[in-house]
Amino acid sequence: MTNKLPKLLAMATFSVAMVAVFTMLNTSSASAATINVSTNDTASAVDSDCTLREAIENINDQAATNTDCAAGDGSTDTIIIPAGTIHLQADLPQITTSIAIQGAGMGETTIDGGGAWKPISVTASSPQLVTVKDMKITGFNGYAIGGQGGSYNISQLDIDGSNAEPVNTGFGIAILNNINALSSTQLTNIYVHDFSVDTQGFQAIIVSNSSPVDMTAVLSNITVANITNTGGQINTISTTTGTLGGSGTGNISSTINNATINNITSTVAIVSGIGSIAFGNSNIVDVKINNATITDMHGVDSFIPGYSAVGLFAAGAGFDANSHTQSNVSVSNTVLSTMSPGCATLDISTYVGAPSSSQPTITSTGGNLSDDSSCATYFTQPTDQNNVAALAASLLPLADNGGFVPTMALKEGSPAIDAGITVSSLTTDARGALRPQGSAYDSGAYESPYTKPVATLANSGSNSVLVIVITTLAAMTGLLFFTRKRVYSRI
Repeated sequence: MTNKLPKLLAMATFSVAMVAVFTMLNTSSASAATINVSTNDTASAVDSDCTLREAIENINDQAATNTDCAAGDGSTDTIIIPAGTIHLQADLPQITTSIAIQGAGMGETTIDGGGAWKPISVTASSPQLVTVKDMKITGFNGYAIGGQGGSYNISQLDIDGSNAEPVNTGFGIAILNNINALSSTQLTNIYVHDFSVDTQGFQAIIVSNSSPVDMTAVLSNITVANITNTGGQINTISTTTGTLGGSGTGNISSTINNATINNITSTVAIVSGIGSIAFGNSNIVDVKINNATITDMHGVDSFIPGYSAVGLFAAGAGFDANSHTQSNVSVSNTVLSTMSPGCATLDISTYVGAPSSSQPTITSTGGNLSDDSSCATYFTQPTDQNNVAALAASLLPLADNGGFVPTMALKEGSPAIDAGITVSSLTTDARGALRPQGSAYDSGAYESPYTKPVATLANSGSNSVLVIVITTLAAMTGLLFFTRKRVYSRI
């Protein structure tokens, strides 16, 4: 990534407040390749040792620049990393063309930046597809994956903040579309966790469009947990326009399914959960959130007075005096607990010096639960519930309950069980378990095997009333029989 990316990414955070050894024949012509690399990161004169950085360089060049590895065609090449850990000795080369990088699994393959180096950086001036899957990235400098331009398919990725060293701002995944081409991003089974940083801002996941064309994103089965920042704000998952250094008029729409956010704390600034930010000239951001669990968020009033920890947010400002910038969030089957406020729509034009205001919206489609009244203005559907007592107590701690990411299971009797509406496009939970398992969808990222208790006289403590009703009915039946018998006897 170019050296201006840290500056561009820094603008994003400010907006809310972003095994084997394989011997291959050397060839001068590029063609599609599957390149197996070692876990070594030191360039070797031995042709049998192909490293990750050498393979990336060859694919970028579409030539056998490094004779350790085969050349690729720059569009259908795959790098296979074995189980083990690659300890980076420098930033990996910037990726400039289509590529797939695949590990042996989230718990098997690790790329470790040693607190000093950037792992996956993409900078492209033309369309390309970058695929990254089945690995852990840890100890990185700045960001685990940072992309400018193109489309992305990232899955089964563990982003471990241990020994990570953000500079000014920190990111887990930051994707920016800034080229004049259609772009899409798909993130599936992503776990961002355990950061303790002291930086002016931290963004776990941001997907942003600053190009003239529209962009789409789908984020499924995402867990962000255990993030602490002692130097600035935290923005957890956001979809934005115009925030990463561009001013294009392209819109962005994203769908976020089965997200879990837990234990997010800033000791000095605001903390936000999932939402949208629209900047620019009449840009539109549309975000659909289905079945999220957001809990245990703590911040400090700073950037915007009155807001310390916001679960769901829609924010915006117009950079043109005649701007009609829109920031829209629709939400279903989401659980909000232990934060203040749970929901917020924010016109932040005053705070960022923008000349035009914005009218952001949060719209409920049903099945949402909050443990206070801060979302009552937005959670107005018959299936929504506000001021739900002991909601936090009905959630089990974050744990491995199956699947690729940890989740917060629902205790038996939780008010979130069978409380949701049907989302036709979402048939599984964050673990891949089928929905529904009871009489209706559960709210939140986890689908429980329990069912909602049926309220009856017998189990509601009204046994005496039930006995009276039965006795009365029996008496009436006997009287009717007796009367009919007297009448029949007279005929």
